[in-house]
Amino acid sequence: MPRVKKSRKIGTIGVAKTQANSRGNAPKKASKAKKGKKAGTRNNFETTSGQASNGKGMQIVDSRHGSKKPVQLIKTEDKPKFKHPKDELKFIEADAKLEKLLNLIDSGKAISATEQMYVNSKLKRHAELCDLLGIDTEEHEETEDNSDEDIDLLDKLERGGEYL
Repeated sequence: MPRVKKSRKIGTIGVAKTQANSRGNAPKKASKAKKGKKAGTRNNFETTSGQASNGKGMQIVDSRHGSKKPVQLIKTEDKPKFKHPKDELKFIEADAKLEKLLNLIDSGKAISATEQMYVNSKLKRHAELCDLLGIDTEEHEETEDNSDEDIDLLDKLERGGEYL
């Protein structure tokens, strides 16, 4: 004889569902209003009647949230941003690559076209920044005159006051 597991169910209690639905006077339950969108709408790009393009320049609007900005996959060289032109001028003057290329040019060695373009652009920007800041980049040769205006006070003291 097979063993029968104990169960707490005694039998049917109350009215069976088939009998309750068969009654004609029983009120029907109103179904709850569904909240949210249908399953799979995130990946479904079907347009609604208000979003359809009519061929007159109206674009289809993507209902997904988040940024639509494309992500750049290839890293490019970022240009540093400067708050003041003095900072940019210091950055250009401290550029090791530019210094190396200028030394090669001074020694008379040839550089490639891309390197020459780099040097030209940096020197042009350096000149613009110097003009903007009022810095004179021209090298002036100092000529010595024996006039009283050009002799500074230290020279006067060293000579023993002969010009005092």
